[in-house]
Amino acid sequence: AQTIESLLYALEDFSHSQQSRSKDPLDTHIAAFLANRMDIKTVIRSEMEAFPHLKNNMILKAITLLAPAQRKVGNPPLKGLTRWIANRLAPIVETFHGKALRENLQKELKERAEAGILASIVVAVSNVRMVTQDDLSFKHAAKEYYKNTLALEKLRDQRTLRLSAKRFGMRLSLTISYGVLAVTLLSLVNSYISLMK
Repeated sequence: AQTIESLLYALEDFSHSQQSRSKDPLDTHIAAFLANRMDIKTVIRSEMEAFPHLKNNMILKAITLLAPAQRKVGNPPLKGLTRWIANRLAPIVETFHGKALRENLQKELKERAEAGILASIVVAVSNVRMVTQDDLSFKHAAKEYYKNTLALEKLRDQRTLRLSAKRFGMRLSLTISYGVLAVTLLSLVNSYISLMK
């Protein structure tokens, strides 16, 4: 490829091949080519890199560079490339804790990919507030789970204590009953012996 446009169309063509399923659309050579052609002197960062599990994600780096490249050449629809990227984003979507969030984001990515505009994919996955809310919700749920687990353990301990107390009470009453029976028998035997004299 000699131009940004020819590179994007080459990636679009490659996106329809079987090989695209296991490869990312951007490697160091393509990144260097785009940076050179777009005269980028600094590293472009995604807002999502603030999250440790996304910091070194190549697909996020790819769309952060490919979306401006597409914009620079007039935003030609690249449905194959956007679908390819949306599919490669699936593992990122699966890192979200909320099931509804994952399902909504997968649906949104699929819909946005059909438009063929990479910038719309960037918008869908660069919602820092969404990721932060998901993280806070997960932490809250984990805290509640921990509290509920402790409460269940306490209830189990109380049940165990009641069961142990009941068993102890039964043994004690049995022991007392045998003691009363023994005293009564001894008393009867003594009474019988004194009557016999």
